[in-house]
Amino acid sequence: MLNRMNLSQRLHLYFSIVILVTLGLVGFFSYAAASRALDSQQESRLRQIVEGTAHQTELYLRGFERASNVLVTDDSAKRILDIQADDSYSYVTLASKIKTGAFSDAFEHDPIINSLYILGRNGRYLLENNYITTPFEIQEPRQLYDSYMTAMKGSGGMTILRTALKPSMVGSVITVVRPYRGFSTYDFNGVMAMEINVGELANLWQKIDLGKGGYFFIVDEEDKLIFHPDATLMGTSFDPESASAMQGAAGGSMVRKDESGELRMYVWSYSPYSKWKLAVSVPLKELRLPAITIRWVVISVGAVALALALWIASRFAQSINRPIQVLKKGMRQTERGNWAAIETDDRKDELGALILSYNTMVKRLSEMIERVYEAELDKQQTELELRTQQLERQMVEFQALQLQINPHFLYNTLETINCYALIEESAEIREIVDAMAFMLRYALHTNFKDITVVNELNHIRYYMMILKHRIDQEFEIDVAVPPELLLEKVVRFTLQPLVENAFEHGFRKTIGSQHFIRINAFHRDDFFCMTVEDNGAGMTEERLAEVRSKLQVSRLDIEDGQDRIGMANVHRRIRMAFGDKYGLTVDSERGVGTTVTIWLPREERDRYFGT
Repeated sequence: MLNRMNLSQRLHLYFSIVILVTLGLVGFFSYAAASRALDSQQESRLRQIVEGTAHQTELYLRGFERASNVLVTDDSAKRILDIQADDSYSYVTLASKIKTGAFSDAFEHDPIINSLYILGRNGRYLLENNYITTPFEIQEPRQLYDSYMTAMKGSGGMTILRTALKPSMVGSVITVVRPYRGFSTYDFNGVMAMEINVGELANLWQKIDLGKGGYFFIVDEEDKLIFHPDATLMGTSFDPESASAMQGAAGGSMVRKDESGELRMYVWSYSPYSKWKLAVSVPLKELRLPAITIRWVVISVGAVALALALWIASRFAQSINRPIQVLKKGMRQTERGNWAAIETDDRKDELGALILSYNTMVKRLSEMIERVYEAELDKQQTELELRTQQLERQMVEFQALQLQINPHFLYNTLETINCYALIEESAEIREIVDAMAFMLRYALHTNFKDITVVNELNHIRYYMMILKHRIDQEFEIDVAVPPELLLEKVVRFTLQPLVENAFEHGFRKTIGSQHFIRINAFHRDDFFCMTVEDNGAGMTEERLAEVRSKLQVSRLDIEDGQDRIGMANVHRRIRMAFGDKYGLTVDSERGVGTTVTIWLPREERDRYFGT
């Protein structure tokens, strides 16, 4: 898919991937961290609320214990427990004194007390109500006394019970009981009891601000709801699963679904004094509302940043892609014979230097062709001059052929430079541009006498620097040239096209660790020979015959109006320089590889260069 995309599309794709991944990771981790921090902060806040409310409730209940201390130490309240069952006069006298004294003071001090009564083991009881109601009597005082003593389990302190004298009041009041003794015995023989209005006590809890969906509730040791915002649930059993999760801990928190399926956070604290669990319940979505806000802010900012970054990427891509396209069009015009220079726009970067080198090459080629035309106009001169002009024209054509550089190689190189400009640091770009500059300088070099094997190998070395970035892997060429042959004279651009053919056609751009290219040199009779061998795909017999036929007629392969500068080009230039008995021969086998042999004269080569 990437191979079908142009350079500008690739730049946009790479920028989008980098930005989206960066924003996605930042957004995800920031949202996750914020959610964890807010959950912890909200849980801590709710725990402080619950613990503070539990403390205030316990202090409030201890106030009733202090009030009961006054009652159980009252002489009249203690003496009423010692009255004989048949002594009605003493009972009435003490009852009147208690009601107008201790009971009256207790009701005045704590208005939320509904009922205040004393139960004796002797079956006597004293009852006073603090609300307007139909008078009623305790039907089984002795049985009620025994049930209270059983509930207190021998404790001498205050015990809180979820009971009421009237069945209709169960759930709306709690009963605080404590044992006490009369004057005549050290054993507990009486019970002091208070009925407290839970609705009045709830004023202490309803001031808690838990948001729109939060509420406060209390569960006793039997997992019954003592208080709940929904009055119809007071006295009913708490959710068994939630109650089980809250057992065995002085306090804690959990996240569970309620009956409607909504996720809620429960935070509770246990009061050892009242043996109640005071808890709050808040919808989880309300607790995480700040984190959700942060998430949308991150998404909004990320969208704006992405749009801005893509705009910048578009501008950046155009600044790189535009000169490359101009250079590409100029090269195509050059292939068609239009020797026109490219405007550089005074660029000072690597692309500007590359365009400048290209313009220099085009200018030199144009000047050479002009000289050819001028030489053609002087054909009327003497035979010697005509032969000289013919040789000069042949040399100019030879130079023009040597100065051609595979357009596809330049296009791929420029694309590689462009990709590195986006993704990589400048070190790779400098390496590519330096190698390209050397190759261009080598192409413009006109001194044919100085071209040796070592020059060609050095040219191959810079070509491999560029190819390394194009194929994104290292590849070493096996050079087996004896040192004494390194200074042998050769034709420029003899080896590089053959090496490039091995990559393009032999390996078909898929290079494995088993592939190799080997360059060798040796003398054979009157010839200086060099071989370029690869173990690539090789050629079929039909293809090999076709290639040998083209070499025999010494012509370039023309397709779609563009020259494929390769073996035919090298073969033609060698023949132009040294004669028809020199050039290239090809041996190849399908699936085994290809060997190209270069045949050059062993001696007296300088005369072919006009010296």
